[in-house]
Amino acid sequence: AAGSETSDRQTSSQSGTSLPESELQRLVTGSDIFEVARVARTKWFEIGVYLGFKMEEIEDYREKYPDSMYKRLSLLIADWIRREKKPTTALLLAACKEAGIEGAVTKALQKHRDNMQ
Repeated sequence: AAGSETSDRQTSSQSGTSLPESELQRLVTGSDIFEVARVARTKWFEIGVYLGFKMEEIEDYREKYPDSMYKRLSLLIADWIRREKKPTTALLLAACKEAGIEGAVTKALQKHRDNMQ
């Protein structure tokens, strides 16, 4: 099959992405937050759950920012980065996978990364 010839450096690791291992192990950046929030904002609640936030905390984001799912998710991820010892792209993508939006997020991160080079 055509897809089976990807190099070993392209990993489908625990998050099942097509990003290189170096990208998966990289810490999440501010640019990543904005890209993820842009494409995954409708799944902000689910991503919050998978990132380990308590229901009360997640509801606080809904109350504080009732008109913006984008703002809820971007601030939620920023708070997760502050809590997590090593907030890697792989961990964030694993949460996106659980929320059913990993493919779109991976494409957005890949496109953003390619535009930065």
